[in-house]
Amino acid sequence: NIWTAQGLAAGGEEQAGKIYSFLVEKSSAPYLDMLEKWIYFGRVDDPYSEFMVVEKPYLAIHEDTYWEKRYAEREAQVPSFLNSKEVVHKIVTTGKYLTVVRECGESGGCPHASKIPFSHNDRVYAELVAQAYRYASETVLRLLMDKNNLIDRLESVKHYFLLDQGDWFVHFMDTAEKELLKDVRNIRKERLESMLQLSLVTSIACDDVYRDDVGCDLMNCTAVDEVLHV
Repeated sequence: NIWTAQGLAAGGEEQAGKIYSFLVEKSSAPYLDMLEKWIYFGRVDDPYSEFMVVEKPYLAIHEDTYWEKRYAEREAQVPSFLNSKEVVHKIVTTGKYLTVVRECGESGGCPHASKIPFSHNDRVYAELVAQAYRYASETVLRLLMDKNNLIDRLESVKHYFLLDQGDWFVHFMDTAEKELLKDVRNIRKERLESMLQLSLVTSIACDDVYRDDVGCDLMNCTAVDEVLHV
């Protein structure tokens, strides 16, 4: 960004302008390499903390905010030739999508991957980013809809959380009433799990292929406390 500003300041001096343009092109090469790895493969390769995306790999994957916090944008590291909010958003999102695909065991490499050339025309970068973004979006959507059967999963969630087939819940509450009346520290989770599975297999939810994914968890707070926390 400094070299770009100097180049603009020297706009009236042809020779100085060429020198600054040359310096901007060469100094941008490492950044463009990092950009390639991010938008084409979803990988952060930034040994000197110069890229616009910073990774926090130490976060626990089961945290609710995992995908929001694992990668963060650093505005100070956005170069002037990418200084468009829409382009920056697509860059950050594209890499995140490819990371999702890769961590689900799929090949996340973009078939459009190629060397990103330096250009003074911002549209060149916008078009390359848009192409990579479209591929990443389509790939993660196919992963969710086709391989992981998102619609069927949502139908299954509807059975249990929206209780459109609530007979299992009535059965579970009747069976587990004595156990649930205990202090949370004295409740045996494995016993609750057993009662829950029994309630599922003896209800109309028994035909749900995802019923085995339903489980119990115990929290050290009341339902009122949890609602107030939200």
